[in-house]
Amino acid sequence: MIKNKISVIIPTRLRLKLLKTALKSVLTQTEKPFEIIIVDDASDKKVLEYIKNLKRNTKIRILYIARKDYKENSSPESINLGFKKSKSEFLAILDDDDYWKKNYLKECKKIIKKENCHLIISPINNIYKKKKIFVRKVPAIFNLQDWLTYNPGLICSNIFIKARAFRKIGMLDGNLPYSADRDLMIRLNLKKYKYVVLKNPLVNYTNSVHPFKSKKAEIYTKSNLRFYKKHYSSMTFNSHLINIKKLIMGRIFSFLKGF
Repeated sequence: MIKNKISVIIPTRLRLKLLKTALKSVLTQTEKPFEIIIVDDASDKKVLEYIKNLKRNTKIRILYIARKDYKENSSPESINLGFKKSKSEFLAILDDDDYWKKNYLKECKKIIKKENCHLIISPINNIYKKKKIFVRKVPAIFNLQDWLTYNPGLICSNIFIKARAFRKIGMLDGNLPYSADRDLMIRLNLKKYKYVVLKNPLVNYTNSVHPFKSKKAEIYTKSNLRFYKKHYSSMTFNSHLINIKKLIMGRIFSFLKGF
């Protein structure tokens, strides 16, 4: 592990245009990362060629990993794969359809050292058709039942975490393609790991289409069911009702998509 350095992991799948925007936001950071690890779920030749050209024009270490065992939209497993190849003290994750403001890495690194915490979470700008719709911000005080019923604002792209903590917690759950972020937050809290929320939104989140409105409704519902089974014993009666309602709605949307 290289002290005081940052590894950035970007999972991607058949979205080269978006990936270029994400990478540009990393390469133009005021605090340069030690390395960028791109995990390609589709083993796309166009992505590979782009990365080869990119390597020639930057001093930042760039690692390209082509996955051969991709299953049902499992970007958490891709992130885990990239993490196993990383070398830095700090880990930052960025989905290929999101992008950071230029001071994101610098601010996260400064605060994580100043506060001696394990995780930094940035508020996020929800972007739809290139316009900011609203800002989402994780509450400074952790409420377990909130995290068991919905996601208060943690996405992979606003996770900046100490690599040692990420490893000790068991990384992301690869069986939860749509709930791995809040599952991680719950497990971090159980270990009493400290997190700090930044004041300003430094992450732009562009994937604003709900899975129910896409072809991924069935995968989303399966992920929610696995999450429910995993955390069943920690839920209050009201949390059970909310989760069961989501599962029923997911089944209905999956059925309707079949017509």
